[in-house]
This record gives sequence, structure tokens and C-alpha cells, in this order.
Amino acid sequence: FFGVLTFGFTMRGTLHLVQRLRRMMVDEGMTAYFIPSSDPHMGEYVPQRYTQRAYISGFDGSFGWALVTQDQALLWTDGRYHLQASQQLQSPEPWTLMKHGLPDVPAVEKWLVDNLDKGSIVGFDPWTLSADTHAKMKEALAQKKRLALELKPSANLVDRVWAEDVECPLPALPADPIVVHALEHAGRNVREKLRQVAEDMRKAGIDRYLVTALDDIAWLLNVRGSDIPHHPVFLAYCVVTAEGAATLFVDPAKLTPEAQAQLTAASVAVEPYEAVCTYLARASAPAGEVLGMGYDPAQCNVKLQGLIEANEAMEPCPQPSLVTAAKGVKNEVELAGMRHCHQRDA
Repeated sequence: FFGVLTFGFTMRGTLHLVQRLRRMMVDEGMTAYFIPSSDPHMGEYVPQRYTQRAYISGFDGSFGWALVTQDQALLWTDGRYHLQASQQLQSPEPWTLMKHGLPDVPAVEKWLVDNLDKGSIVGFDPWTLSADTHAKMKEALAQKKRLALELKPSANLVDRVWAEDVECPLPALPADPIVVHALEHAGRNVREKLRQVAEDMRKAGIDRYLVTALDDIAWLLNVRGSDIPHHPVFLAYCVVTAEGAATLFVDPAKLTPEAQAQLTAASVAVEPYEAVCTYLARASAPAGEVLGMGYDPAQCNVKLQGLIEANEAMEPCPQPSLVTAAKGVKNEVELAGMRHCHQRDA
């Protein structure tokens, strides 16, 4: 099992969808449009709302990138999915399978440099592309300055195509409840975890840390959800302070009374999911000072990174996730739980 999305996109052709996308690209002045598989939290496994790549291509494996130009539509995926993609893609028109990992298959950025004309514009949704991937693509495109290729953030054009689809409506964001992960299974309470992350932040000279990975947030706050099939996570962002407090950005209607009470007891404030943008844009520091804002560029999307960089009161502090590192050191309760799972599944 490799996490096939199985949302039924493969049951119908995609040529008409690609044609609609191409018309929108012309209207936006784009030569190419890049469609990754991730959601705003850079996960490989995503809620149905963020399956744009599966929708536009018909390939519903968990990993892949799509690139659409006016005369080509290319789908990159790794060796887990070469056979599946060859069966699901409508080919040879409009899709060509690019078997990522094989020696004669260029990476996306190399294909762009080798095939696009001078002055071409490559569009992408800044919410679904990681800051790390964006930097690598931008660097690769800049190596051939004479081509003057440009990466241009835009609204999600696949969403626009999807919004016009009466046969397969654009899904809503998930609204399943968020519940407590009991201390008897977690082994450490929320306050203890926040204190550890805050201590790591102080050592790194960071005042605030933006947590974007969904599994990191679920672990840190001892809560679980079901926004993604087979994964106990929920859509949210979290900002931790060097004093050990935190703000959770999530749809508050999803929190059960028990989950809300646990967060309140641990001094975790709750704000609407979308309010993370306002927080990053307006956060201020004492006169003459700046806030060191940490984030993991592999887990943070381009949109939120841009808000951090645009706020003069913040100093961006990109580094690998402090929460992922803390989560990797299992306590005795977690170790016992892992052993029990293996015994149960044996």
C-alpha cells in the first residue's frame, strides 16, 4: 500500500480539464503551470480538497508533480507509481509520463530550462509549494540568465477549473472533530512539550516558531483529527513562543470540549485557521528590536514564508523543524505503544 488517493478521478478523461487550464494560463500570461501534490502543509498525503494534481491528471497516487504548457502536459512520479501512472494517465494526449528516478528523465527544473523559450513565465500556487522547493527551482532557472525565466505565484488555476465542474464539485475543507490524545498514550503533557520546544528555541536564538507540519502539531498538542484518510491529523498551524506559550490556528468549531479544555489548561490560544496570515503580517516587536521567526523551509509554504520576509519586525530564521526533532526522541510510553502495535499486527 503506497497511499493511493482513490477519489474517483481516474474514471473520466482529463483532456477537457487540461484545455480549460490552458485557456486560463493564456488569460494570466503564463507559459507553463506547475502543480505539486502537496497541501499548504507540505504533506504527501492530503485532504481531498487539495488533490488538484490528481484531479487535473487522473493519476491518484500520493506522489507526483504535473507541469502543463500550451502543447504538453507532463506528470513526474517515482518508481512506486510508474506502472499505476501509465495505466491511469490519459496518454499520449494530453499526458506524458516522466518516470522520475530513471537516468534519462530530467528533473522538472531542468526540463523547464531546456524547453521553455526566453521570457517564459511559470505559474504556481504559493500555498501548495514549499519554500525549499521554490528556492531550488528559482536557483535552477536563474542559472541560464539569458532565458529570463520567471516563477510567478498566482491563484490556484486548477481550483478555478474545478470550481466550474458540475460533475465533480470542488470539495470543501474537512470539518471532522479534533479530539484529545490521552496522556496514557502520549507519555508527556502539552506544557512539558512546549517547555522543551521553547528551550530549544532559546538555544537557537529564536523568539517565535511557526509549526506547519500537521503531524508535528498533533504530537505537540496531544490532539488528533481525521482530516486526511488513514492519518490522525487536522488542518492547522501553530506558533510557539520562547516563553512556552502557543497559538493554534484552526477552525475552532472542530475542537471538542475536551480538546479545547486541554489547550486552555496548557495556555494555548486558539485563533481561526486563516488568521495565521494576519498574525505573520502584523506581529510586532519592542522598539528597536526584531522577532526571530523560525520555520522549516521544507515544511513551510511560499505564501507564509513571504509574509514572514515582508514583516520588518521579523527576522526570518529558517532551519529544520524543532518539533520534528523533539518528536523523534520517543519517551517510554511511546516506545511501549510502538512495541504493542507491532505485536498486535504480527
